[in-house]
Amino acid sequence: DVAGLSFGIELPGLKGDKLIYAKETGTTKKKNVPDDCDTLIVAGASRELKAEVLDAIERFMDGGGRMLVFLDVVVDDTFSKLQNSGMEELVKRYGVEVTNDFPLRLPNTQRDDPRAFRATAPAKSENLLARQFLDKTVLIKRSARVVRPVETPGRYKAETVLQLELSRDQIVILDKDVSVLKDYFGYALGVKRDQAALMAKLSRTPVPIAVAVTSTDTNKPRMVVFGDTEFITNRD
Repeated sequence: DVAGLSFGIELPGLKGDKLIYAKETGTTKKKNVPDDCDTLIVAGASRELKAEVLDAIERFMDGGGRMLVFLDVVVDDTFSKLQNSGMEELVKRYGVEVTNDFPLRLPNTQRDDPRAFRATAPAKSENLLARQFLDKTVLIKRSARVVRPVETPGRYKAETVLQLELSRDQIVILDKDVSVLKDYFGYALGVKRDQAALMAKLSRTPVPIAVAVTSTDTNKPRMVVFGDTEFITNRD
């Protein structure tokens, strides 16, 4: 069963799609993720989540919960910065670094969208989830946050499960300045023509956009963090 989870106030008599309200439990009277939640999904949060929501998610994970997190390149109204939800900081505890970088591809034609990519799994990955994507292509339509595994030993093992492979027709540049997204095609074309700019921004290694986290003590999957949300909804 899939249901929505709300931390808002439950209104009596409200009918609609299946929606579960977080309840206050224990002596602290804090709202928690329901005990029967198998996997919590946080998809496409485009504004900062409230502290009580982030705290509840953290308690859920500390109690052995599992989670899917889908992020995205969401900018503010002035195209001056990325919008963060607070999940970026939370997943750091599990060995996942959500960067402020986003990729663009050098266009080959006038109709070529620099934000569109083909993603696949690392060829030599032994991760069970990553292996499901071997020899398969996932279409990323409007760029993605760069998500990297943190190379530090601890309770969790983080591994790349989706990345942007580099090829002659998929030359990737990385940027932090979201203002370039106002005219992403003109910007990418300009970088393509400017050798110095190209060398400065060119990615020379595959770009990770999804990371899976496994507990090192139990070898059980705990979390997958994706740098894009739209790919789970588009028909392609």
